[in-house]
Amino acid sequence: MITFDELQTETRMFTGTSDWYRFSSLSRLTITDGIKYITDKYKCYWILDIITSYQNKFPMFELQVWEIKVNEKTSSAVIQGKDGNLEICVTQKIPFTDLNVEKIVFWCQNQVIYLPSEH
Repeated sequence: MITFDELQTETRMFTGTSDWYRFSSLSRLTITDGIKYITDKYKCYWILDIITSYQNKFPMFELQVWEIKVNEKTSSAVIQGKDGNLEICVTQKIPFTDLNVEKIVFWCQNQVIYLPSEH
């Protein structure tokens, strides 16, 4: 299991983005280089689908903080979407995942999903 600190060390090179990627033709959301790196490496594209599915819960230009925590013992996870004040707006339980990362944090604003380091 990759710890949150190890993931942050691994992705510290992402301090901006040179490209934006549309990950779905069904959504206007785009992702940055850092998000593409994580979703490609850890095969966790499903996180983007979940974030997309809850966009109607947030005002368009408001900062969103998405936190995914994996329970290694049960191979389950919880994803929470928080507003810019870190108030929980959405919680979804994931009954099974093979994601090998303890915790991931994505930010979303202005229809772009990015790593906090890319802000």
